[in-house]
Amino acid sequence: MEAAREGDLREMEEVEVEIIEMANKGHPHAQSVLGFMYEFGVLKERSKGKAFLNHYFAAENGNLQSKMALAYTYYRQDMMEAAREGDLCMSLGGLKERSKGKAFLKIILLRKMGICSRKWEFAAENGIGLHLLSPRLEAWKDTVENITFYILPFVHCTSKYHEFPSENDLRLGMASDIFPLQMHEKAVKLYAELAEVAVNSFLISKDSPVIEPVRIHNGAEENKEALRKSRGEEDEDFQISEYQAQKGNAGAMYKMGIFYYFGLRGIRRDHSKALSWFLKAVEKGEAKSMELLGELYARGAGVERNYTKALEWLTLASKQQHYSAYNGMGYLYAKGYGVDQKNFTKAKEYFEKAADNEEAGGFYNLGVMYLKALGVKRDIKLASKYFIMAANVGQPKAFYQLAKMFQTGVGLKKNIPMATALFKLVAERGPWSALSRWALESYLKGDIGKAFLLYSRMAELGYEVAQSNAAWILDHYGSLGVCIGESGVCSDVERHQRSHSLWWKASEQGNEHAALLIGDAYYYGRGTERDFDRAAEAYLHAKSQSNAQAMFNLGYMHEHGLGLPFDLHLAKRYYDQALEIDAAAKLPVTLALASLWIRKNYAGTFLVHLIDSLPEVYPKVEAWVEDVLMEEGNATILTLFVCLLTVLYLRERHRRQPAAIPAAAEPVHHHQPIEPGAPFIH
Repeated sequence: MEAAREGDLREMEEVEVEIIEMANKGHPHAQSVLGFMYEFGVLKERSKGKAFLNHYFAAENGNLQSKMALAYTYYRQDMMEAAREGDLCMSLGGLKERSKGKAFLKIILLRKMGICSRKWEFAAENGIGLHLLSPRLEAWKDTVENITFYILPFVHCTSKYHEFPSENDLRLGMASDIFPLQMHEKAVKLYAELAEVAVNSFLISKDSPVIEPVRIHNGAEENKEALRKSRGEEDEDFQISEYQAQKGNAGAMYKMGIFYYFGLRGIRRDHSKALSWFLKAVEKGEAKSMELLGELYARGAGVERNYTKALEWLTLASKQQHYSAYNGMGYLYAKGYGVDQKNFTKAKEYFEKAADNEEAGGFYNLGVMYLKALGVKRDIKLASKYFIMAANVGQPKAFYQLAKMFQTGVGLKKNIPMATALFKLVAERGPWSALSRWALESYLKGDIGKAFLLYSRMAELGYEVAQSNAAWILDHYGSLGVCIGESGVCSDVERHQRSHSLWWKASEQGNEHAALLIGDAYYYGRGTERDFDRAAEAYLHAKSQSNAQAMFNLGYMHEHGLGLPFDLHLAKRYYDQALEIDAAAKLPVTLALASLWIRKNYAGTFLVHLIDSLPEVYPKVEAWVEDVLMEEGNATILTLFVCLLTVLYLRERHRRQPAAIPAAAEPVHHHQPIEPGAPFIH
């Protein structure tokens, strides 16, 4: 990062060479990093195909982050885009020759990946020439000529490696039926594996499940409140609690234990400190600490594992009406930990007490008992009911069980897309999500470049919060050299394209601000070609998420016939909806409605032309407007000034009209407006 910031191309090239060398030797982490570099065009020409291949190799060698990246690629159906680019099966340029001089090529790798549904064999002529051994070649001729792929070959001849003269020499068209649209099946398989790893980490780890990633922005602005709560020991609330705890306040002692146990407010987890504060709180009569002491002893976190003590603390907590402790007690009886033997009857009794008080763990464990017939008759429907109840209050393991039911069709109707989405939700809580804490800490320390790199890595793994965080950093700090492109610091074009890609992915996952910015990108032509139709489509998507600004922009586009039909009635409807959603839109909506009224009643006049020419005038008066609009009162004055000019114009126009009009005027046709520069509020 420092090399890129300082423009040290030599050092960057050295790092790139080292990564490639390690990747070629089969190092999974290096292969994963190389996949990331190709995905984003970091010191390499961007190539989804090469990114896929490197992540595939890394995943085969056990790299879990690459498995996340592959799963997300399948989840987005992104393989089709890679195929259209023609680089899915990009040649790595290696010919291996072995004995007997008989040369042949076999597509082994792609068959193994499940991408190619045919067996392809080639004969080498003059080192490179290829022909397809298939009786259906003539029938596929048109498809073969129109869809071009690069092939990763394995050639056996003597014992030497040779480089292909050019990648173009290894092109071959593939028929459309060799690229089956079964990406969800592939995604669900990978996400199921990753979700299982995540769930197992919940069970065997001494840590509680990872805290959700922090969104560093709130729309266009930095999320100062969320960042304030993530500053670790510098956090004001933490410092106040620490001071009060040291003075003997039992509630503050409990709060300190919570900070250290869960790692809240950016505090590093420290189970020993958590245990110490919980014990002090109990001595002062704080009963809530008892349950967490039981959990610490059961996990062996910060203290030697002791199930007997765990049960003692949980029992004390339950007597103080802390009903979630019943779930821990039920778990110990179900496993036979800290008791003479397993007792499913008692376990069920405790789980039911927890569930009766809306405790997520109680719902989940009852679901497990009915699913696995632990002390009860197996009842899949009842199990699914309990899992749904647990999921409704955020139990991640319940999402996992529901995902398996949707995947197999046992207990719930088979639904692969739903299973994929739920497995993804659980997988994102796996150990690799620790990247979010590292990225946030880097951002808070002012190392924006490292934060951007880490959020970009998480974005590749499919984390929506990371996608929007990386895009937001790029939009606000891109000029500081935080973005590394193909040959150093990103050019403006590379920066806009990467920002557009990140916002697009976030938009796909429901981020309404991202959908709005995608619309802006198409409207202005930032990071992509200008396209009013696609801008309107993006604004409609944001509008479906009740975004007031998107509604305003749709009204503006209807008013001017940009990407949407020229329709003043629909324009007014969207303006009204924007005001209903957000009262802060009153001023721009009022002005927009005034513009509509003038356009409707005075089409073809000087006023309409004045309104349409405002985007051309705007840059010249932008600085003046910023000075004038420093206070709300000034905004009102400016509005009144504009209205006064309008009234004076209309009065002057009325004065100049003849006293009598002999005949009715011809009906006025709608004015077809000139193209303005942009929606009014941005």
